[in-house]
Amino acid sequence: MGKILDTEPSGFANNDDKDRESITTLNYILDNKRAKPEISVGDKFPNIDGRITLASSLSIPVGEIQIQVKTLKEKNALTPKHQCKLGFLSYCHRSVQPVILIVVDQKNCCAYWKHMTKRS
Repeated sequence: MGKILDTEPSGFANNDDKDRESITTLNYILDNKRAKPEISVGDKFPNIDGRITLASSLSIPVGEIQIQVKTLKEKNALTPKHQCKLGFLSYCHRSVQPVILIVVDQKNCCAYWKHMTKRS
């Protein structure tokens, strides 16, 4: 057979399962009355995984933030941290919308966040 047919199709990314679990955990943690998430799972869109629309106590949209969701590595559980790629930091620096990095600790069902957009 030819090279194309002898080669396996591309598979899911190595971190696909963990990313899906982290997004599920984040959706569980969020106050869905005040935060309306739209998070892509398994996407290939660069720099962000989606957005969260913030709502007032009357469920009126008041703002929107872009988000990048990552999974906290077990080795960083005691002192939570995440190493970002330079391309993501560059995107945050240039973005006209606020960008929030959310690192999800699946084991403890919590999340840490940091505002990443350049401040004037």
